[in-house]
Amino acid sequence: MFSLPVGTIIATSGVFAIVLGLALQSTLNDVFSGIALNLNRLLSVGDWVVLDDDVQGKVVETNWRSTQFLNKTGDLVVVPNSILAKSRITNLSVPDISHGASLTVKMQASVPPKAIEDTMHQVLLGSREILRSPNPSVSITGMSRDCIEVELSFRVPTLLSVAKARNEIFDLIYRHTFAASLPLASDPPAEKTAAGAGKPDFVKSLISLAPIFANLTNDEANALASSAERVLMKQGAVIARKDSTTSALMMLARGVAIVEDGVEDGRIEFARLSPGDVLGERGVLLGSKEVADTKCLTDVTLYQISKGKIAEILRERPAIAEDLAALLLTRTKAEDALHKASSDRASTTVPDLRMRILRLFHL
Repeated sequence: MFSLPVGTIIATSGVFAIVLGLALQSTLNDVFSGIALNLNRLLSVGDWVVLDDDVQGKVVETNWRSTQFLNKTGDLVVVPNSILAKSRITNLSVPDISHGASLTVKMQASVPPKAIEDTMHQVLLGSREILRSPNPSVSITGMSRDCIEVELSFRVPTLLSVAKARNEIFDLIYRHTFAASLPLASDPPAEKTAAGAGKPDFVKSLISLAPIFANLTNDEANALASSAERVLMKQGAVIARKDSTTSALMMLARGVAIVEDGVEDGRIEFARLSPGDVLGERGVLLGSKEVADTKCLTDVTLYQISKGKIAEILRERPAIAEDLAALLLTRTKAEDALHKASSDRASTTVPDLRMRILRLFHL
């Protein structure tokens, strides 16, 4: 009719269809894989996932052809749906966004495993970054003549919380094992300088852990250590009550304490205290009342440093008042964020607190 070679047209169309099919094969693969992924609802925007090729990130967009992830370094990772459909996907946001984590510590085999287990339970009890439900756990996973291997397992609110929680727990492991004289596997054999020994060298080492004493000279630290009085308190005992004024700085040497306020159904937790932490600074340095109760979560060993001994150091070196004021400012701001009725809301600068400290000590 149009004088066209029908055979040539058919042949050309066939070749074109084959070429087009081959060209679109990858795209069609991605499209149909995207349909399958969306129908199965394996992923949603906002989910944290891990693929079998170690790609890990938060889903920020998914379409018919590809899925985009934002990884932990903030880079955008684009994965074709055809590859995604063939991968093993671990969705860390299902059934909820909390995430399980663990870490392993090796201790010297010179102490009973039970002592190590008890200390590691105190480590987990002292953490504020991990979830309380389900309960964190401690497992002895191995023992030899050289070391005892222990695993700490816990859950955190989100995947992004893992690094912060692990860092906090490693810090608590250092403090609690030091306080209990439990040497790490690579440490030299430890001398018995635990909280029960009451040696000035041990108290001085505790003082070095406390930020509030960071700028003391060696002689000043020795003076505080030699004057410190050891106090033992049972689990559940109240160390300092709300609206009371403490007359001594108290430094935790063993165990875990909690600072909290409110009624039973609505307790506000300010802090969890572990070896090296100090309490009572409001009363001693500012003459202020405690804004919350401080209670023993375990049996606790404290060392008390009298207000008179602090006064001696301040008289010799008043500049320390500025260091104390800076630390107090950080703490009072954190408390104010949780407790609207804090009595120190008017003191909002380091100079304000410094002047209050100096006036209290008549300097």
